[in-house]
Amino acid sequence: MRRRGSRWQPDRRWGPAGFAALATLVFLGAVAPAHGQGMPSVVPGAATPASGELEAVTRRLVCLCGCNLTVAACETAMTCEVARELKSEAAAKLSAGMTPAEALEAFARESGERILAEPPKRGFNLTAWVLPFLALGAGAGLVALALRRWAPTPSGELAPPPEVSPEDLERVEEEVRREG
Repeated sequence: MRRRGSRWQPDRRWGPAGFAALATLVFLGAVAPAHGQGMPSVVPGAATPASGELEAVTRRLVCLCGCNLTVAACETAMTCEVARELKSEAAAKLSAGMTPAEALEAFARESGERILAEPPKRGFNLTAWVLPFLALGAGAGLVALALRRWAPTPSGELAPPPEVSPEDLERVEEEVRREG
């Protein structure tokens, strides 16, 4: 509202877009403090693993809620109960004395390799690691071959001059005499 003369009139500079922006900010301010409350991420009463180890494990696990994000990304991007449960399981495994690699192997045994964010570098999965580099090398080879064929090849010798018949030579000499 702003004052115009002796009366207060609505400020029309912002319009519906300004009202929508203000309503969104108020809504987010009311909802944001509640975000993250609820089920704890770590098993109560268990020894808390180092946050770096837990973060390393959750970044290498895919959330099973269907979002196709890692557990760490899903937990921060959404309020996902599945991600919280997986993080709690990871914390329990690490608290039980497992290394991050052992915890990841245990998750793969329990849920299959689909839970791993990156395929292990062994067996058939090795093709997922090697094939892109082979394709890149083959593509570079094809480009090099194409460039060789398209580029003119310089030869060390000059081409021999064309044979000139005596009649042509006489005609050229006669034209030079006329012009010069």
